[in-house]
Amino acid sequence: MVLSMLYKGFTPQQVFEMHIQQVSHRFIHDPHANLMRDDYLSLKDIFNISQRVAIDKYQLHQDDAESTRCWVMENPIWVFYYQQQVNSNGSSFILGIQSPWQREMCYAFGNNNVLAMDSTFGTNQYKMALYTIIVFDHHRNGVRVAWIIASSSRRIDIVHWLKAFRNVMLDKYKSWAPNALLVDDATPERDAIRYI
Repeated sequence: MVLSMLYKGFTPQQVFEMHIQQVSHRFIHDPHANLMRDDYLSLKDIFNISQRVAIDKYQLHQDDAESTRCWVMENPIWVFYYQQQVNSNGSSFILGIQSPWQREMCYAFGNNNVLAMDSTFGTNQYKMALYTIIVFDHHRNGVRVAWIIASSSRRIDIVHWLKAFRNVMLDKYKSWAPNALLVDDATPERDAIRYI
């Protein structure tokens, strides 16, 4: 029951609550029932199981680069830019992710409006940068409309994925045109924006 619920998308907390209800129900109807190891599952046990389920669902290959490539091939609608890292020619790893809903929000709140871009560095074991593009809704709440994971923050790499982001928006919405893009004081980002 635990595994099937986790694979169906239930949260560990929801699974734990259902587990407690089932065990309680069983003992109410049969107070002399034999206890089994599974009856003693804790929330931590279910979190551990859910981590394994996540790995099973999303780790498509033992090699991370190959796993990412497989995910990109299986989810093309989510990917607006993908570049494999090739050490022989110095190319960086770049993965741009944007769901169809994020694309709609980018048009709804980013057209003739302000976009913001934020970057966080060293987000994983490979010390990659995570860029987030944000628009602001009618209440001035930030809505994340794209993520870019990159092994480099060089101007040329930012130009590649920023151009791809712009092009995918223009392919879908011909009139899309933000009127400003806010960034922190990062020279490669500013230079890339000016170039694009």
